[in-house]
Amino acid sequence: MKSRKAVSEAQKRASRKWDAANKEKKDKSRTKSGCKKYINTYATLEDLEEVRLWIKDREKTLKNN
Repeated sequence: MKSRKAVSEAQKRASRKWDAANKEKKDKSRTKSGCKKYINTYATLEDLEEVRLWIKDREKTLKNN
């Protein structure tokens, strides 16, 4: 039988408060993690080449701003 760690109501409230205050930071972290998992787990050579093109395009955009 698995034991679960109890999370207090105060901790749940604090987590929800942090999530609400840091939505963009949380979304960015989750997206970055998903991207890394895709690249390391599923991407083919063709997929990686496509990702490289996206990165080059993004670098050009950032350099021109």
